[in-house]
Amino acid sequence: MACDRLPLIAPWRRLRPRVAGREGCPFCLGNESMTPPAVGVAVGSGLGAKILWSDSPGSWTARIIPNLYPAAKHGEGEVRGFHEVVVESPRHVEHPHEDLESFEAGLKLAFYRLEALWRLDWIVFVAWFKNSGRLAGASISHVHSQIIALNAKPPCIPSKPEPSKDLAISAYDKAILYSHPKPEANYHLAITSFHPAGRPWLENLNIIKGLAKLIAESTRFYVECLGIDSYNAWLWTPPKGGGEGWWVEVAPSRPLGGLERGYNIYVVETPPEEVAREARKCLRR
Repeated sequence: MACDRLPLIAPWRRLRPRVAGREGCPFCLGNESMTPPAVGVAVGSGLGAKILWSDSPGSWTARIIPNLYPAAKHGEGEVRGFHEVVVESPRHVEHPHEDLESFEAGLKLAFYRLEALWRLDWIVFVAWFKNSGRLAGASISHVHSQIIALNAKPPCIPSKPEPSKDLAISAYDKAILYSHPKPEANYHLAITSFHPAGRPWLENLNIIKGLAKLIAESTRFYVECLGIDSYNAWLWTPPKGGGEGWWVEVAPSRPLGGLERGYNIYVVETPPEEVAREARKCLRR
């Protein structure tokens, strides 16, 4: 079956600011006036964080704000939707493992927001994704992710990467981290639950805790063991109308050549089994 493209034409994204450090960072606590008002806020840490669906003055753990430079807008265009930013710590850290409690609260907030968007009649696909580092496409170094909800389905439906014993790295609260069996890049990882539902927030709430911990283990493996600070992570949830269960992928960012971009054929130097052994050794430290 042919796999077409779905371009989102958004010329305003050329105006995105580049913020590499703490000075002038719009995502740091105290700089809330530099962003649009939050559509949701987590107050408190971890799964116990209280979710407020409005802006909240004072302290917060995570915030969801409208993306000032969205890939899609809900009021115009053939492909319409919502594109929002999840700020995952009030502190200026760059990676989830550097503030796991806040990241967990931010993931809970993001998933609750995605479920609310999913229930809109005209939305058919929702996703969560993370770009960290310049090579990954991030314009602000402060730890954050993004959520998007569209009235269009992705043109290609991926197959679920299946975990196996020799690819397993670690498990936590019914979620498993493993080396991706069909990698697009060296050290490509995947996470899912043992019996995934259509969307992770339909499972026991503890799946968010397990997922947050395993994403943080992935980023710690990249940053502390491999010296990689540019990576992408993304949640696959089936669009309305069916599909397999959910999973998350985490992969170092890499330049793509003609073979990859033209034919979806990826040359990877590190075998998945070797990746799993190296990650298990690193994460035990």
